Amino acid sequence: MNTHTHSISQPHDRFLKALLSQPETAATFLQERLPKDLVALLRTETVQLTQDSFVDEALRAHFSDRVLQVQMVDDATAFLYTLIEHKSRPDYWTPLQLLTYLVRMLNKLQEQGWNPLPPVISVLIYHGTDPWNMPQEFLALVDANEVLRPYLMNFRIVTVDLGPIPDDEMSHNARLRAGLLALKYSNRPLEQLQILNRIALELVDVSEEFFMQILIYIIHTYVTANETVIRTIIQKARPTEETKMMSIFAQEMIAKGRQEGLQEGVQEGEQKATANILQRQLTRRMQGFLPEWVHEKIKSADLKTLELWTDLVLDARSLQDVFGSDLPAMPEKKSSKPDHRRKPK
Repeated sequence: MNTHTHSISQPHDRFLKALLSQPETAATFLQERLPKDLVALLRTETVQLTQDSFVDEALRAHFSDRVLQVQMVDDATAFLYTLIEHKSRPDYWTPLQLLTYLVRMLNKLQEQGWNPLPPVISVLIYHGTDPWNMPQEFLALVDANEVLRPYLMNFRIVTVDLGPIPDDEMSHNARLRAGLLALKYSNRPLEQLQILNRIALELVDVSEEFFMQILIYIIHTYVTANETVIRTIIQKARPTEETKMMSIFAQEMIAKGRQEGLQEGVQEGEQKATANILQRQLTRRMQGFLPEWVHEKIKSADLKTLELWTDLVLDARSLQDVFGSDLPAMPEKKSSKPDHRRKPK
């Protein structure tokens, strides 16, 4: 398997697609995590993953989505729009973001000729560190009294928060259990070493392809995934393939380093460009005179601070308006006129 044919910039997104791509695994997830009254309406053995995605590319670090198609017991078709939130803390506005993606999906179904539209069930998977205590339906975001509510749009969200689920109860399916455990602890660095030993044991019976997929995910998301840790996982789950697997590990670490270097390079370039703009604006605003401490402040500031100062300088009348009141004392300017006062004898 050539691991470098895939982008490594969004490891959560790539891993979720791999995890739910196998029909048996996706069916097990629905059976175990959907409300029982919904499961009773679905023929979960018919579930299949579509290739559709409606998340903005710029937000893929925070969200991934998977669209599952399934037949119902009455032979009608239903879709499950699965949004996975990767933030470490719950986002109050997630239902609004989810609505955006649902509308995009429904528009596409309408363009494909669905009339009437099929039911679309919203499923949110969350693996952050803080418990999910956000609204479970869209109308919770809207300020409306009981008279108005029946006239307003609403939908309920099936929320799967991996945090409170005991590790032993994550799934009875080994592949799904290993995958969900890897997701759950990707945001919990202090507990990663312990859970990686557990995951290694779960991986003994999975396919080589999925073993590689979860190993690559761990390399790119676990801060504890050094060479010793990865070698231990391989020795427990695939001892006869240690040389091959460690070679792939080395390739992935190189790719990870390049990606991180590229991201740091982009930010460094933005920071340098913003600093140059700020210095030019200040020089012009202050009519050419900038004390040395200003240059030092700009040099040591981060990008966010530089952007703030760049906004402030537009209306500034003094350096204090830009940098605040805690400034070094300004040296007194010496008069250029000669002193004709008579010195005392």
